[in-house]
Amino acid sequence: MNEIRRDYLLDRYVIVAENRGKRPYDYIQKAPPAKEKEGTCVFCPGNEHLTPPETGRIGGKGSKWLARAFYNKYPAVSPEFPKALGRHEVLVETPKHVAKMAALPEEQIAIGLELYAKRVHELYAEKGVACALIFKNEGAAAGISLTHTHSQLIALASAPRLVAEELKQYGEYRRKEKACPYCEVAEREGKSARKAFENEEFLAIAPYASRTPFELLILPKSHLANITELGEEERLLLARILKKSLARLDKMLNGPAFNYYLHIQPKGKDFHFHMELLPRLAIWAGFELGSGMYINPVAPEAAAKAYRGD
Repeated sequence: MNEIRRDYLLDRYVIVAENRGKRPYDYIQKAPPAKEKEGTCVFCPGNEHLTPPETGRIGGKGSKWLARAFYNKYPAVSPEFPKALGRHEVLVETPKHVAKMAALPEEQIAIGLELYAKRVHELYAEKGVACALIFKNEGAAAGISLTHTHSQLIALASAPRLVAEELKQYGEYRRKEKACPYCEVAEREGKSARKAFENEEFLAIAPYASRTPFELLILPKSHLANITELGEEERLLLARILKKSLARLDKMLNGPAFNYYLHIQPKGKDFHFHMELLPRLAIWAGFELGSGMYINPVAPEAAAKAYRGD
């Protein structure tokens, strides 16, 4: 039975249209992976001189780093652009030349998360930075340009529209209900058929109004506003559930392209940070572009069941 569903917080709607779709496992990617271009990888250790200036690192000096951040060579925003002010950085989570984050051990993913937190902490101390968005593109369909796994960070003087809208709705819910909407989502969905995975600190769910097949929302169970609030153990637990999610997605569907991003608090604001993972399995066509609604042919309940392997 098809159903129109509203997002937990945003005024955003999805048509869950199972009659239009395939079975979950019919989304397995059949095309062979693209071959990597030959040449020097500028993200690998020993090639630090080939990247723009470094902004941060985890690990030792020279080529002994464990994770490394530097300015984007082709920035979308920059202090040098008067009409597009901001910071645009590349965050390389591992010195190992691998194309897939799922191939990394959870300890290395945790180091990458530590770099995320370090750069957000340092940028939020700067004047003129109000909000940072960290995102990863993996696979050609997700917009990847270099195969050595990496993420990006864009910091702006104001929150981008989607974050600002979430923050507005979050604040209104807080004032009206005297509770955090994301804490309530975690509590409710942790007992539902949409739960994919959980551990002591984090929960991965297929959102009630998923925009794309196999979308996941990863939430801290505790009320945490920013990734900077995680300690070493919490980062490892986040790395563990992220790796499990990505590895399961790879195994189920033969390594589809995906994007993920972190919505963290704009500087000085209360929030509940979260990560959204969107596999690139569906093409948004005229209806989605013209209406702002989405048609998802895989019900979140079916997606979560596939993730669990039931």
